[in-house]
Order: sequence, then structure tokens, then C-alpha cells
Amino acid sequence: MHNKRIYVVSKFLKYRQGVGHFHFIGYFKGVYVRKILITGGDFIENEDYVLAIKDVVCHEEYLSGTLVKSKQLFI
Repeated sequence: MHNKRIYVVSKFLKYRQGVGHFHFIGYFKGVYVRKILITGGDFIENEDYVLAIKDVVCHEEYLSGTLVKSKQLFI
């Protein structure tokens, strides 16, 4: 499943092998998703972000894609 671009609000968890892991629990096109993995960007652990992601691929329990743009949320 490929998509042009999606927008997500999510909490950054950690980097692993150069890929950012974000917290997410919900559904994407009917598939249960527990995590978002994205390439690109510079993030601070446990901070919330609005993410614009392209080239989204839906795997069994996670989404992967490439970061287009991000904005840290200050709440």
C-alpha cells in the first residue's frame, strides 16, 4: 500500500539504526498500527511532533516512510 503523503501527530521514542521510531496506536487503511518508522529528521526523545510523511508503506503492525516536514509541539 503506497500513499502520497500523510500527516500524523506522534511522540518520538528513539533512533535505531538511523530510523526514527514513533509511538502510534490506531488503524491505517484497516490495518492495526502500533508504531511509525521514518527516515530523515532530527528529533528529541519523548517529545511530540506533527509529521508529514511520504512514500508510506503499511506493514503488519507498523508504517514506514520518508519524512517531508516536521514541527515539534509545545504543550
